[in-house]
Amino acid sequence: MTRSSKMRSAWLSVGLSIGVLCGALPAHAADKPDAKAAKIGLYIHMINAWVNQVGEHESSFFQVVDKKTGITCKEPNIRMLQVAPIARPGEDLTVKDLPKFRAALKKAPKLDTDAAAAQMIDAVALIFAVDNNYFYDSKYLGDDCKRGKEIHAMLLETWPKFFHAEHEIRAAVEKYTAEQDLVKLAEAEKKYGKGSFHWYERKLLLDAKALIKSVEEAAREPLGDPAPLHAAAAALQKTHDELKPLFQKFAAGADAGDTSAWSYMMSYASELARDAESRAKRMDAEVKKKSINPYAKGEIEKLIKSYNDLVGAANRLTFSKSMK
Repeated sequence: MTRSSKMRSAWLSVGLSIGVLCGALPAHAADKPDAKAAKIGLYIHMINAWVNQVGEHESSFFQVVDKKTGITCKEPNIRMLQVAPIARPGEDLTVKDLPKFRAALKKAPKLDTDAAAAQMIDAVALIFAVDNNYFYDSKYLGDDCKRGKEIHAMLLETWPKFFHAEHEIRAAVEKYTAEQDLVKLAEAEKKYGKGSFHWYERKLLLDAKALIKSVEEAAREPLGDPAPLHAAAAALQKTHDELKPLFQKFAAGADAGDTSAWSYMMSYASELARDAESRAKRMDAEVKKKSINPYAKGEIEKLIKSYNDLVGAANRLTFSKSMK
């Protein structure tokens, strides 16, 4: 399973607390997560805050340090080597931020994956505590690279622990959110009826998430199977096409109010389905030719952006009294 791709954290941003990986579906203001949902939200926060940064950090480290040789402190640009990720505004990426995660992890309920979450926090604590000035200030000259080699050895041991724990946590999150997706769809059907706006909102997002999951699974192999992506794109397009006339009729009414968020959600859903089908067709050609086209990465990133835009629009949806 790829670690550092944007895709892994991208669809995670769809959930319970953050908007991409915090819950099964975008949480509306009236939703109040229970204790287990809050714990899953903590897992999601950890993944969203740390995974891409740590993955990028590992990749950039080996752009300076040779994997086979190991660090010698004689590498070109050694002074520019960043041995700890750099915190970005608004992200929990420093050691001082970690106590709040440890405290939240101790809260009930106790889950089987809490041990993996604790391992992930411990790994982050080690990675983020490294002195980035060791190389920049040429301190390695004073100890003949002794500390540099210690840092390298620690990172080689800690990176796998971090990603192993993240893999276990991610699996638990995916299982939980998949279950919640179906529960919330059933709740919408029971309360408002199948084919209602509330039902279609959840169905559209469920189909979109399934599509992105298909994209992720296909990308794990050099030449992935395009069949699931064809099916997922068709399912999303079908739901969009069923909702479209219902929405258009409502939007034309006098009491429709501001429907811009709905319009954006519909537009992004259509774009996602269309581009996913195009990607699947290109995958057909790639499998036939046994060669990946050079634009595949950009195509996948565009799908992820459309999905995140769709979720963002869904998080801004409002329901009028007449919108059943």
